[in-house]
Amino acid sequence: MRPTLPLFATLAVAPLFAEVKPDPYFADSMVVQRDAPVVVRGTADAGESVSVSFAGSSATVRADAKGVWSAKLPAKSANAKGAELVIKGAKNTVTLTDVLVGDVWVSSGQSNMEWTLARDKDGRAALAAAGDDALRLLTYEKPGSDVGSKALGKDANKRLHAEHYYSGTWARDAKKSAAPSSAVAYWFGKKLRAETGVPIGLVGYAIGGAPLEAFFPVDGLKKHYPKKLQGDWMKNNELPRWCATRAGQNLSKVEDAPGDSLGKNHGYKPGFAWEAGMGRIAGIPVRGFLWYQGESNAIEPARVKEYPALQAAMATEWRERWGDPKLPFYFVQLSACEGRDRLNWGEFRDNQRLGVALIPPPAGMAVSYDFGPPLKGKSDVHPNEKKPVGERLARLALRDVYGKKDIIVSGPAPLKATARGSELTVSFDSAKGMKASSGDALAGFEVAGADGKFAPAQAKIVGETVVVSAKEVASPKAVRYAWASWCKEANLVNAEGLPASTFSLEVK
Repeated sequence: MRPTLPLFATLAVAPLFAEVKPDPYFADSMVVQRDAPVVVRGTADAGESVSVSFAGSSATVRADAKGVWSAKLPAKSANAKGAELVIKGAKNTVTLTDVLVGDVWVSSGQSNMEWTLARDKDGRAALAAAGDDALRLLTYEKPGSDVGSKALGKDANKRLHAEHYYSGTWARDAKKSAAPSSAVAYWFGKKLRAETGVPIGLVGYAIGGAPLEAFFPVDGLKKHYPKKLQGDWMKNNELPRWCATRAGQNLSKVEDAPGDSLGKNHGYKPGFAWEAGMGRIAGIPVRGFLWYQGESNAIEPARVKEYPALQAAMATEWRERWGDPKLPFYFVQLSACEGRDRLNWGEFRDNQRLGVALIPPPAGMAVSYDFGPPLKGKSDVHPNEKKPVGERLARLALRDVYGKKDIIVSGPAPLKATARGSELTVSFDSAKGMKASSGDALAGFEVAGADGKFAPAQAKIVGETVVVSAKEVASPKAVRYAWASWCKEANLVNAEGLPASTFSLEVK
C-alpha cells in the first residue's frame, strides 16, 4: 500500500495526524541501505506509539510533541528479494511492499544530471528492454521543469515552499517507469548492477540551471561563505548573476512568492535546493553521492576561481549531515561547449581537476568532454550521450566501494612538465597504452614561453610521456591541453580509452 500523504509533505511543519504515516521517501519498491541501520521516519499523533518491522527486526518508538517519529532497526545484508516494511500505529497499519536491501546513491546537480533517460542517445533501447528488477529509481521533479526563461504559472507559489517543491516516487527499472530518471545516474547504476549484483537505488535531486550554492546547506554557507548570504540573493554579486536573471524571469508572474530574509524562493536560491531535497533525507543511510554541476558557476571569473574550494566545502557539509566523513563523492567534469558564456570552461575544467585533491577520499572526477556536442552543435550545453559518463563514475565506485582495486578509473593524468631546449615533456600517471583516439597525431596541446602567450603545439607520445613543441615558442615554460571551451579535438587516451583531463602545467 502506498502512503496517502502527498510526496511533497514535510516533517518539519507536520500537523497532528489522525493516522500514522511514513515520510514519503519510504514507499513501495524502495531500496534501503545495506550494512547500515535501517532508519524509518514518519508522523503520527503527538505521543503516539509506533512500531516498525522489517526483515525479522522491529522497533517501537513514540512520536514527539510535533508528531514526528524516527525508528532505527538493525543493519541488513544485501537482498534482492522484496520484503514488507510494516509501520503500525494506534489507529492504522501501513505496509510497504517489495522493499530491497542494497546500495543507495544520491545524485544531484543541474541540467546535465537532470537530463532524462528518455532523452538520452541510448535511452530508447534501454527503455525498450525488459529492465532490471533490482535497480530502483526515485526521481524528484520540480515545478516548471524545462520552463527555461519563461514565467512560472501564477499558482507556482504553492510549490515554492521547500516542503512542497519536489515530487516523485520509487519505481522499478522497467519500460516507461525509468524514463524520467537521470541518464547519468541510470547508467552508473546499470554498470554497478552488472559488475556487482548488489541491488541499487538511485535518488535524484537535480535542478536545471541551479548554481552550486543552491545545494549547500544555509548554515554551512554561513560558516564557509557568509558573503553569499548578505541581503537579497537576487542582488548579491557573490552569487552567479545568470541565475538571478533567470529566477527573475521565472518569478515575474508569481504573486506573493514565498521567501525570507534572503529573498524570494526559487530553485536557484542559496540553500533552497538542499532544504527542499537532500536535506530531507539527511541521516537516512546512503552509499554515496554523484554530482554533475558547474555550468552556472563557470561564467564569471570570480566564481570560476572559487569553485574547487566551494565544492569541497559542500561535500564536507553533506558528509557531516550524514555523520560519515567517508561517504564517496564523485563528480563529472564539464563537457565541451562553445558560446559567449562558456569562455572560461578550460580554466574551470582544470580547477575541477585540481579540486579532487581538496576532497578527502573517496572522491573522484569523470571526464566528459569527448562526449560533448558534435561540431554542428558545439554550443549545445546538453550533450545527449550520457552512458559513457555514468559508466566512468561507476569505475570510481567500483574501485573505492566494491573492491575492484585493479580497475582503471581515469585517463592519462599529468604529473609534471620539464623542458629541454625547444621541447617540453609532460609525464603522466595512468598512462599505459597512451595513444591518439582519432587521427594520426595528438591534438589539443598548446605551449607558451615566458610571455605567457600560448601557441598550438605538435605532440608525440614517448613511452609514458608526451613531448610537445611549437615553432613560435623557442623556450617553452608552460603547457596546457584541451583548454578551449569546445575541445573535442583533444584526443589523448590510455589503453582503456579513457581521455586525459583538461590541464595546465608550468615547467618545474
